Amino acid sequence: MSKSPTSQHLKTLAGSTAVVIKGESQQEYDQGREATIRDIGAQSPLEVYLAEKMFDCLWWIRRLDAMRVDVIREGMVQALDYFQRNAEIRELIAREAWDDPAMKEALDKSDLTADTLTAAGMIKAEKSLESIDRQTGFRMKMFRDLQKAYEAHANRQLNTDRLTLQNRLLSQHISVNEIKADD
Repeated sequence: MSKSPTSQHLKTLAGSTAVVIKGESQQEYDQGREATIRDIGAQSPLEVYLAEKMFDCLWWIRRLDAMRVDVIREGMVQALDYFQRNAEIRELIAREAWDDPAMKEALDKSDLTADTLTAAGMIKAEKSLESIDRQTGFRMKMFRDLQKAYEAHANRQLNTDRLTLQNRLLSQHISVNEIKADD
């Protein structure tokens, strides 16, 4: 996908680098970023910058959601009896193969069921999950703040025109009241 000149120029100015990590698609990131710029109609360099930062927040939230699943799965492995912690069990949990004989044996030895394993895993991963939730909240707040900044900038002329009109109406109202007071 070709990059818009404004977007590419802004990247040069800001010294932007790739923000994807191993296992993520740079192409998917670029397409999402460009779609965000296009969807919100970003035109000026500041609008493009804010749109890119909003997409970065969304990308991070998506990444944190994936991390949450991995952390819960690791907690599930930790909740199982120590002797059952191996690559096979990790794979079975990832595939959600609860009916597999090896999984059933690991659950039985740990006095857990497929239904209680997730809860046990969340308890084991509580601190990590709290950290991920804080990061998600931070990114969501950042997104809202960027969105407000974008809207204020993009609607600056509209707001200026609205305030000018309100001032004119207020002046006319005051003038009418002064005339009435003089009568």
